[in-house]
Amino acid sequence: MALHRRPFLVFSSVGKQSCHPLWMQEVGNFEMALVDYEPAGSCLPDPRIRLWQRCGTKWPNLDFVIEQWPEITQYEAVAVFDDDLRLSGADISRAFELFQQHQLWLGQPSLRLDSHFSWTFTLQRPYLSLRYSGFVENGLTILRGCDLHRLRRAFGLARSGYGLDWALPQLLQAPRGKIAVLDEVACYHPPRVSSLDGRWDRQEQARQGEELCRTLGVESLEPEEYGFVLNASGQAWAAQASPEVVYAAAHRYVLHQMRHEIEKFRPIPGKAQAKSKRPPC
Repeated sequence: MALHRRPFLVFSSVGKQSCHPLWMQEVGNFEMALVDYEPAGSCLPDPRIRLWQRCGTKWPNLDFVIEQWPEITQYEAVAVFDDDLRLSGADISRAFELFQQHQLWLGQPSLRLDSHFSWTFTLQRPYLSLRYSGFVENGLTILRGCDLHRLRRAFGLARSGYGLDWALPQLLQAPRGKIAVLDEVACYHPPRVSSLDGRWDRQEQARQGEELCRTLGVESLEPEEYGFVLNASGQAWAAQASPEVVYAAAHRYVLHQMRHEIEKFRPIPGKAQAKSKRPPC
C-alpha cells in the first residue's frame, strides 16, 4: 500500500450498519483504514480506503493492522472510532486540528446530549473548546501515530475495549494537559444494542476490563478534569465575568439538561464503581 498523503488517519472495525460513508462525504485532512468484520464482507472496494477483511473486535483488529502495515505509525494522529458514530468529515478534520493545536497525546470528540453515553463528563459543554482530563472513552479515541507500536500489546489484549479507557493514559504516562475531551467537536452516538453485547454481556465486559488492567499493571480510575479552554463565545462571556464562571455555568447546564438520564444511570459493575454511585461529571 502506498504511503499516506494526508497527516491523519481514521481507523474503525466496521459492519453492515457502519457510518463511515458519512465520515467521507466531505474532503478532510485524513485518510481511512477499515477492517470489515462481517464474515461475508460488507464494504465495497473504494480507492480512498485501505481495507482488510478479518473477524474480531476493533482494538485487536487495530493490532493486526499495525503488524500488517507498519507505516501507520507515520501518521501524526490516528482516530480509532466505533463504526456507529455519526459525525461529518469536517467535524473529524476539526478534531484532528484541535488535537495538533493543543499538542495532545490522547483526545476524543465530545458527545451530543441526545447521545447514548457511559460517562457524563464526555457530554458536550457549551462555551468550551476542550476540557483537560485523565481519561478518554475507548470508542472515540484519538492518539498519536508514534505511540501505536508501544501500545500494541494493550490493543491486542483488549477484546471488548473495556479497560483501555483507564490503561492508555497510564501506559503513556501522559502528563496533565495532554489528554482532552474536545467540546468544540461533538458527535452523535445512537442508542442501540452494541455488537459487543452480542458476544459478551456487560458484566463479562467489565470482568475483561478488570483483567486487562491487572495484566497491564494499571488502575481503574474515575475521570477527572484538570482545566479547560473556552471557545469564542465563552471568551466573550468571560470578558464580562470570569473563565471559572463560564465553566461552572456550562457544567450546570449539562447536569440540568441531563438530570433525568443521570438519575436513572446505573454504572456497569466494576472497580471504579466503589468510589461513587453516580457517574462522574
